[in-house]
Parts: sequence; structure tokens; C-alpha cells
Amino acid sequence: MPLSPALLAQGLNWENLNSTYLWLLGAAVVASIVALKRKEVAPAAFLLGCAYLSVRHVRFQALFAIVVIVVAAPFLTGWFRQETTTEASGAKPREAARRRLATAVTALLVGLGVLLMGIRAYGLVSDRAYLLAGEDALFGAGLSKSYPEDAAEFILRERLPGNIFNDYDLGGYLVFRLGPQYPDYVDGRAIPFVEVMFEQREVMRQPPDSEAWREEADRRGINTLIFSLARSRTSVPLRQFCTSQAWKLVYLDDVAAVFVRNRPENAQVLDRLQIDCAKVGFEPPATLIADTSFRGRAELFHFYADAGSILYRLSRTLEAEAALDRALEIFPDEPNVLHMRGRLYEVNGQFGDAEREYQMAARLGPTDGNWALGMLYFKEQRYPEATRAMRRAADSSPRPSEYYYHLGRMYLAMKRPQEALDAFKAAEAKSFREPPDTRIKIETMLAEGRAMAWADMGDLDRAVEFEREALNITPSDPHLWTTLARFYEAQGRENLAQQARQQAAVLSRPQR
Repeated sequence: MPLSPALLAQGLNWENLNSTYLWLLGAAVVASIVALKRKEVAPAAFLLGCAYLSVRHVRFQALFAIVVIVVAAPFLTGWFRQETTTEASGAKPREAARRRLATAVTALLVGLGVLLMGIRAYGLVSDRAYLLAGEDALFGAGLSKSYPEDAAEFILRERLPGNIFNDYDLGGYLVFRLGPQYPDYVDGRAIPFVEVMFEQREVMRQPPDSEAWREEADRRGINTLIFSLARSRTSVPLRQFCTSQAWKLVYLDDVAAVFVRNRPENAQVLDRLQIDCAKVGFEPPATLIADTSFRGRAELFHFYADAGSILYRLSRTLEAEAALDRALEIFPDEPNVLHMRGRLYEVNGQFGDAEREYQMAARLGPTDGNWALGMLYFKEQRYPEATRAMRRAADSSPRPSEYYYHLGRMYLAMKRPQEALDAFKAAEAKSFREPPDTRIKIETMLAEGRAMAWADMGDLDRAVEFEREALNITPSDPHLWTTLARFYEAQGRENLAQQARQQAAVLSRPQR
């Protein structure tokens, strides 16, 4: 949990979901001070220790909330106790006035507490709090709309050929919904799936018609793919799969896509079910349009937002804009949809409109909005504004390494290599928060960024040193070998430059 000014400002916004945690954090600190003044060291140390863990690891926040309410309450309620006397008539007028003031202040604080509880309860029940936070969760019991219930029913009804390949986030749901007829490929029980998880991430990085996909499908008998397309879950290159020769689309809705492998034994299934990504329509069910409840309106918002996201990724920009506009008519303050509409405007060259959308998104969701704003300013060579926006993105993110890296690249473009090195150092200091595969990517980028900075400062020996460090981490990247060749050439080491260029050429050849 990054305790930055951007995050602390959220504590003053009673509609923000993070505000509750920040107020509890403040209560824990105040109660600890009171406990120390009373010479009760153990509860103070316990509260501060739990507060530290909740900052260090977001997953401890729920346990921290329980601890604060149980342990801190006795140290805070003592403020509102009143001294009593056996003889009210003997009380001094000043003391009586003080008691009346204390009673009035207590009543005011209780009234404010009840008011804030009512506002927060309304925000949750109406789903406004979830939408403001850019989350797909909705109030109440039941299956989340982001899970592909209709796609799973389609697989069962049409008896699609197994085995199934799924993205990681869907695994637990698919065990529940499709098992035991269809075993899932990977799910959240991480320990028995560690090796498969890395295989899945590796194959997902490759084009769908690549040798890696063919080998994995042959080895595990994969004939059907199901991917989540909900905005909060997806990282699937949908357009690549839609144009693939090896996999054909048979189902697409606002939250999921299903593909079947293009093989002779699946020909009958494909002849009957294959559809075209460019022609699939997205219309909400009539029952959803007619539902005017809080939840119904929130689900309709998510339908249009998810549909707009899919249409944007399929380059159906006019339809995407219409869907996003409909979503924002229902709820105009959702930061992720504003960000997405800004990206759509940017792709169409409407930079002024894109800037406006990004600014509104940054006000509501500072990390992604400021990142997009910074990249837009950088593209327009508005470097001072770009660095300010990127720094705000880094300051508000729980995983800021990549934002600090982009900040460093901006400083390189501004010919300020020392400030670039400082930004890369900040990125490295925060990289422990990243998952292992992301950390490898960031370490590679930082090593290359440092190489570029030292080259700009005229120290080619240090530049070569860091470029080789990047290659030690990711030796299969032809771009890194090309950059190393350029550094060797600048040093006058032509033989080594030629070897590096040859290696880049080998790695750039298309894989069969």
C-alpha cells in the first residue's frame, strides 16, 4: 500500500473504498499514542505492528480492520467518559458546562459517524462505490457477472471437443462449472500447478499459430480454448486469435470467447458453429434493459463497458465508441471506461479529446489515468507535463516499478541521463513487489535503460556492461543484441559488433 499524498487524499473522499482503511490506520496510530501515554506498551506495539503489516501487504488489511476494532476501541472510547458526582447540586457551574459540552461533542461525533455509515452503506448497496473504484464486483450474493456462465453452458450444450485450455483466473470457476467432464488446464491451487503456470504464461506470449501453441496442443490434447474477456481479467490478444488459422472462433459474448482447434476431426463442429469476429453483435438482454434496480443498472453498465473493450480490441472503433458512450451515460465517473475511451480517441488521432478523458480518469483513478496522460504528453513532446504525470502514476501505484522505468525513459529523451538513472534506481528499489516473471522483464528494461543513460554520458564501458547484464537476463531479445552492436561499434570493436549483429539476425528469423 503506497502511502503517497495521492493515496492519503483518498482518505478525505468518503465514496472511495480505500478511505475506510486509511481512517482505520489513523485510528490505530492515535490509539497507540494513547496506549503509550497510559504506559500500556503491549497493545500499542501490537497495533503498530499490525498497521505495518497492512501497509506492507495489502492482503492483511481485512485482518487489520478486525484488530483495530477490538484492540483500539478501549483506548478511544475513554475520551467520551464523563465524571459523575453523587451530588449534582454541588457541581461547579464550570464543570457542569464542561460536561454539557462533552455531551454535545459526543452527540455530534456519533451523528457524523451515523451519517458517514449511511453514505457508505448507500454507496455499497447502490454499487456506486464499486463503480467509482473501477471494480467489477457488485453488491449482494451470487456469481460475479465477469464469470463466463453462458460460455460454459455453450461448451456443455454443444459438447465441444476436449481438452480445454484456459487462462489462470478462470481455473477455479471452470472446475466448479465444467468438471468433471472437462478437466481445467490450470487453476488457483498454485502448488501442484507451478510448472504448468509457467508453461501457460510462456505459450500465451506466443502467436496462436506458432510452433509453441502447436506443440502444447499436441502434447496435452487441447482442442478448445476459453478466455475471459471481462475488462478486469483479460490479457488475451483477441485480434490475433480471431485471425488465426489454427484456432477458430465458435462463441463470443461480452465476457468470454471460445475457440476450437482447426483440425480435420473438428471439421463438423466448426462447420456448424464457426463465427466471424468482425460480425458478432453485442446487444444486452431485454430483461437487463428493463431492470431499473441498482444492480440491474450496474450490470448494464458492465455489459456496455465490456462490449466496448472487446470492440476496441477488434478495431471496430465506431461500435466501440457507441458502447462506451452508453456505459458512461449510466455511470459517467468510472475511471477505467474513461481511460478506455481516451485510448480510442488517441488511436483515432483526437489528441485533445484523449487528453480530456485521461485527465478525468486521472482524477478518479490516479495510477492508470496519469500513466496514459504521461504517455500522451510524451508522444506530443510535452516533456515536463509528461514527467509530472508519470511521477504521479508511480506515487499512487502499489507496483510502481514500471512507471518509474517509463519516467527514466522520458528523462533520457530530454537528455537528462542522471535523472534517468535516479528514476531507474527508484524502479529497482520497488521491484520486489512484482511477481517473478514481471520482475525479470523489469530488470531487463532497467539494465538496458542504464546502458542508454551511461552511453549518453559518454561512458561506453559502463554502457556495454549494463547492456550485457540485460542480455544475461534475457538473451533471446534481438533488440538488445542490436544495441550492444552499436555500443561496440562506437568503441571501435568491430569484430564484437559484427558478432552481436549476427546474433540479432539469427534471433530475428521467424520461428517455424
